[in-house]
Amino acid sequence: MRKSVLWGAVLSLAVMTSACQGQEGGLPQKLVIPESFPADLPLYPGARLESVQKVKSGSAVWASDTIILSSDDDIAEVVGYYQRDLTARGWSAMAKTAVDDQVTTSYKKDRRVMVIGASRGKERTLISIAHLVE
Repeated sequence: MRKSVLWGAVLSLAVMTSACQGQEGGLPQKLVIPESFPADLPLYPGARLESVQKVKSGSAVWASDTIILSSDDDIAEVVGYYQRDLTARGWSAMAKTAVDDQVTTSYKKDRRVMVIGASRGKERTLISIAHLVE
């Protein structure tokens, strides 16, 4: 549970700063999903890739690939999609937190955890997907 809360806060920050990611010196970079991002984790249909981040803890307790997507769909549609799709793929829901216009959900499968954050940006819904390996 503590990891879910921690990652919820981390993903909230990632979503809020995603508009600044993928650019260096004001020049856009071509973003691609990293090869290390698991193929069995679904990307939201029709979403646009906004940011890619790789994080590893100093204690090597966990590692994470995080991607930020954006969609024209509302938060409820995004959260519902992941709830249905991940459950069908054998993931178990761990926690769900909703604050204002932001929802963070976490799922577990074997030694893997996926944390999904959805928040409404100025024009689009921002979706953060973090894959953690314990």
